Amino acid sequence: GSQGHPHLCAHPCLYLSSGRCGNAETCPFCHCNHRARPAKPDKRQRAMVAAMPTARSRAIMLHILQKKLRQLCPPARCFQAFEALCD
Repeated sequence: GSQGHPHLCAHPCLYLSSGRCGNAETCPFCHCNHRARPAKPDKRQRAMVAAMPTARSRAIMLHILQKKLRQLCPPARCFQAFEALCD
């Protein structure tokens, strides 16, 4: 169940963590460790953002995107391209 991990594998096997996957190598889901999914905003947080003025919510999102971009890309090229899109 782990062929192609990490780039081509399917979703992680939900039964493996509890020790109950009976399919072993024929399992269509991945049996390797996967990173945890990032947390998503809950209903209250989504309502709070929806109630914000558009300019304020855009400014917050821009800040978050810039922070993530700095973590993922070489600073010079990617960040300059992103800044050009935001202008």
